[in-house]
Amino acid sequence: MTRLAFLLVFVAGYFAIMAVMSDRSLVAFRARCPHVLFLAGLTLAVGMPLGIAFQLALEGPGSANLRVAAGVTAGTAAILVVLFGGISLVARASGYRAFRASWQEAAPGDAPARLAAATPILVAEGFDIVVSEGSRLVARRSQASAHAIVGGPDASLLYATCTSRGVPGTGLTWIVDVRIGTQVLWDSGERELCRSIGQRVVAAMGGPDAPVTPA
Repeated sequence: MTRLAFLLVFVAGYFAIMAVMSDRSLVAFRARCPHVLFLAGLTLAVGMPLGIAFQLALEGPGSANLRVAAGVTAGTAAILVVLFGGISLVARASGYRAFRASWQEAAPGDAPARLAAATPILVAEGFDIVVSEGSRLVARRSQASAHAIVGGPDASLLYATCTSRGVPGTGLTWIVDVRIGTQVLWDSGERELCRSIGQRVVAAMGGPDAPVTPA
């Protein structure tokens, strides 16, 4: 009965985590988080409790079982950081950069209106608007692809984020960020794709004419 209970906890936990993964706030966090850190954090946050429950369901309660499950999960997270961190350095050496532009406004206009101006650009590019509230807009473009974790020329997963910081009426700093949501192996047009979308979004929002992608 004990093992059956742990197995039921594992199954219930899996579906609960899948439901949480679709939460808007998590998508907004994912849009700004580097891929390697997201994978490592996801492995620890999701893999450890599920791994412990599964280990206990197979072998029963015991501190040794807990140590094994925790050790395997932590080791997997460390391997992911090293592996995808190395791939990120290779991608950067090839020239890939996410698009990021920021500008300040001493007398800003209506923030919702600026975000509304960016929405048609993103929708035309196939993005789904995930969050649109106040001075924040988060959009995601997801396409069925064999490159679920590692990105490719098809750029199967893209995130676009438009946010402002500051106090309306006293000045705002606008930030537009467009990045590939999977791991780029080698730049094969992803940098230009992000730049093209990002610059059109900035122009629609009334930002500077030629925002620079940081090196």
